[in-house]
Amino acid sequence: MKKIFILMTLLFLNACTSHVWEYEPEAKQKYPPIKQAVLMVQPLTDERPTSRFMEWSAPLALLPFVPYSKTRVVSHPDKSFVRFAGNPAEKLAEAVADELAVHSLFSTVIYNNPSQKSDYILSGKLKKFRVKSYWSFYGASLAGIALWYLGAPAEKIYNDVCIEFILSDKNNKVYFQKEYTASTSRLLGFYYNQNKLQFEEAVKRINLQLVNDLLPIIKKLQ
Repeated sequence: MKKIFILMTLLFLNACTSHVWEYEPEAKQKYPPIKQAVLMVQPLTDERPTSRFMEWSAPLALLPFVPYSKTRVVSHPDKSFVRFAGNPAEKLAEAVADELAVHSLFSTVIYNNPSQKSDYILSGKLKKFRVKSYWSFYGASLAGIALWYLGAPAEKIYNDVCIEFILSDKNNKVYFQKEYTASTSRLLGFYYNQNKLQFEEAVKRINLQLVNDLLPIIKKLQ
């Protein structure tokens, strides 16, 4: 058990560096805005479930002939050992505001500025922003660690995002409401992919899909 504890500690320490959020919107479009109006994007409402640190099934991968087991599900990486810096409910709302601005859907897009008048409001609910991982000893129990040192992956990491967006006007009339889900995965080894927090790609997929879905809605706005 002491060896197992040391091993888990080493894996967790690999994740103990703060993640720098690096979301980049698409290149700014050259055409006039589709709607001459002001859109205000609000911070997301955080509805993520309570975080869990370890899965009880994690030690199963130490049994001979068991290929892998779930190691952990971290529902709040901003409040855990993996150290996502900042508030995801705010970071993701800022990202979607930047994306909508460069696509010229509205003449003006502002983020969370109640003092400025707006014609439409984009709000949302953050339902999932989590890290999920599985590890493997390749059916060889602790002897499988030798394969990690030879370059074999130790874990498979998933970054899952789920957001519900709502477009309404200043009178609370709802024009659009939809839930989006995206996920990315990659293999982690002792010598590569140590960053467990790579949510940008999943968030980009969601934001671009939102832009496409809003396009016909905005064209019909009076």
